Amino acid sequence: MSNEEFEKKMEFIVDQQAQSAAKIGQLEDILGRLANASLKRLEDTDEKIAALVDFQIRLTEAQGQTVESLRNTDQKVAALVDSQIRLTDALAQTVEHINRTDESLRHLITVVDRYFSREGRNGESQS
Repeated sequence: MSNEEFEKKMEFIVDQQAQSAAKIGQLEDILGRLANASLKRLEDTDEKIAALVDFQIRLTEAQGQTVESLRNTDQKVAALVDSQIRLTDALAQTVEHINRTDESLRHLITVVDRYFSREGRNGESQS
């Protein structure tokens, strides 16, 4: 092989290596951009997951508060029902007392009417 052929082959090899180096540089650039884009997407996904976890925690706390409020409401409703029952019983007793009072008053009115119907106007007996 002559010097000229050797130099051509060396020049070809150097050109090939230069092209390979340029392509490797392009691939490294593409790979770097791909890695950065992937990292950005992962960071965005992590943020969204963290927001979802935070929301779930707040939702769970709110549900706990709602359950506690419902328990308190149930207790208050039970107290109101109990109070209403006592009030109804007291009202029934009051009605019973009023009925007895009305009956006693009717008897008294009857007695007073009889008394005055036997007596005259001047308090004299009408025999």
